[in-house]
Amino acid sequence: MNLEWDPAQIIFNDGHIYQHHILQVNYTSYDVQRTQDIIHLNTSSNHIMVFASSDDPSGVCVWYAKVLGIYHSNVIYVGPGMVNYQAHRIYFVWVRWYQCFKPTEATNALEELSFLPIDDNNTFGFIDPEDIL
Repeated sequence: MNLEWDPAQIIFNDGHIYQHHILQVNYTSYDVQRTQDIIHLNTSSNHIMVFASSDDPSGVCVWYAKVLGIYHSNVIYVGPGMVNYQAHRIYFVWVRWYQCFKPTEATNALEELSFLPIDDNNTFGFIDPEDIL
């Protein structure tokens, strides 16, 4: 995913990153009710979807990933437009991306997923929990 800021402009307050084992994701269900899913690292409930980038050449709508870590940190932004040195809490999720294989029209099967190769530069990434579907 493309960053809109330079990571060198972020200072980790006290140099700490805090790990969590559970992430609660709020969403609106098909019948317009507010509900919640839980992503738990120690169970099989640790697979997610996010909307694909509009410039994805494959034309897929969503990307799939396995959550490897859930974190938060208190950070200070020191780039252009900086207002003060007040720390802000940010949450981020470390993921391993899947690659998707579309079935042939003849089979009418579901998409198949496998992890990206370990030596691919895009195998792992960090995402904002707000982007999880």
